[in-house]
Amino acid sequence: MNGESEGHTAGRPAHRGVSRRGALGVAAGAMASVLPLAGHAHAAAGRGAARVETSLLPSGAQLYRDNAAMVGFGPRFTGSRAHDNYLGWLLDQFERTGCRILPSHAYPCETWEAERWGLTLLEGAHAGHVRVAAYHPRGGETPPQGVVGRLLHLEGAPKIGAVADTADPAALERATADWQRRTSQWLAARTAELGADAAGTVLLIDPGLPTTGTRAATDASAGVFLRQPNDDGVPWKKLWDPRLWSAVASAPGAATAAGVVCIVDASYEALAGDYLPPKNAYTGIPAVYVDKDTGAMLRQAAEATPLVRFTMTAGRTKTTTPNLVAVLPGDGSTDEVLIGNTHTDGTNFLEENGGIGLLALARYFRGLRLRGRGLRRSLVFSLVTGHFDAGFPETEGFIDDHPDLVGKATAALSIEHLGVTEWVDDDAGYRSLGVPDWGVMYVADSLVPLASEAFAHHDLFNHRLGRNPSNYGGVGAAFAAAGVPALSFLAAPTYLLSTTPNGDLDKLDPALMRRQLAWFADLLHRLDATP
Repeated sequence: MNGESEGHTAGRPAHRGVSRRGALGVAAGAMASVLPLAGHAHAAAGRGAARVETSLLPSGAQLYRDNAAMVGFGPRFTGSRAHDNYLGWLLDQFERTGCRILPSHAYPCETWEAERWGLTLLEGAHAGHVRVAAYHPRGGETPPQGVVGRLLHLEGAPKIGAVADTADPAALERATADWQRRTSQWLAARTAELGADAAGTVLLIDPGLPTTGTRAATDASAGVFLRQPNDDGVPWKKLWDPRLWSAVASAPGAATAAGVVCIVDASYEALAGDYLPPKNAYTGIPAVYVDKDTGAMLRQAAEATPLVRFTMTAGRTKTTTPNLVAVLPGDGSTDEVLIGNTHTDGTNFLEENGGIGLLALARYFRGLRLRGRGLRRSLVFSLVTGHFDAGFPETEGFIDDHPDLVGKATAALSIEHLGVTEWVDDDAGYRSLGVPDWGVMYVADSLVPLASEAFAHHDLFNHRLGRNPSNYGGVGAAFAAAGVPALSFLAAPTYLLSTTPNGDLDKLDPALMRRQLAWFADLLHRLDATP
């Protein structure tokens, strides 16, 4: 986004078909009639969707349409109008499958939605609008006209990336404190030299992030124990690196500066529209991000400490945001349940299309039930809110609100980030590798045999199974902590938090998403058959 980048903050009308406030606050209808359970045939040995009637799964075209419908609402930041409308659409779709909608907890929320952001050099050889890639969510705001101040590069500070390399928490704390102390001293000296104060400066920070790594390195933290063919050696940069998320707030002088400009070691194409960080509390630090090439120009320009105009405006609205819980009944032979879980807020197609995945599974198992071959156990679909704001309980909130359902759960399957293709950002540019991205299913110890057997029946390049109780991925972690046998899948591409105009639909592989859904349906069949 060049110079003064325009966003918007609109009103909050109800979804055109369903008001989420009314519909999610009360139970919507009775359980649909239950048909008796019949056995299901096993597929032939070898690759393929064992136990799964693939004809009942949505086509790739239908999955694309559902993902397009979701991103058509816009980025679904927690509590936003787009998030509201997506929730209303989901509620309507789950009701159409014969699910019963349960009363849900609505959490108080203050939305923060960016309006205008930009940077202009007012003097020097590079005077003019600066290409800004993204803004820092819930950082802070300037007056509508922006602020004018001197651009100061924190060149005296060591790189945060280098500081953060140590695995020793105590050493990291000491190194970070030393970095902040020395940089604060430098900042005080520089502002005094200019006859200015920190409040009149715009800081340029260069944390040297993200660093380059490999997918193979990520496997160790995920406790991977079983993998399908993969491209582990491909170098990559994760723009969702938490060290990058904290770079602005931890920069010395940031809290009193007029604004902060953070250089990210990525191309503009990869960085444009990224929502970094996604979950921070309000900091009061107006900040934006620029790509590595723009950053190189700004470092050069900052040698003369030029005057700049910095703009970051946003609107804040107090509202509420609910969870959504839908139940598809079993055959009536048991009161036990299986839980499918994800979150509803997100930025693009993959973050978060877990709701599209759960909806597809609801349609699939309803289709089986209509053929007299449904599950014994009821399926509970939990779609939680709060993933793109700070302080929300997310899955823990579902567990607290529905102890009866959790107490009857024999397993929980959480799914996030489906149909994701691999893109890299390196010297050759930002481009697709034409294969599925790295994805991992975290598996509870008790479910390792079942998960391993099912995994072998599905063609899922770059996918793996992991087992690491201390690093259980995504919104499924709460089930593991609560003692529910849990499976939790997610992928983590470079563009995880991107807010491109098309919701990154050009990176969606509907055929891959369909294979993943066959895998999830297979797992649910196997879990239901377990005594």
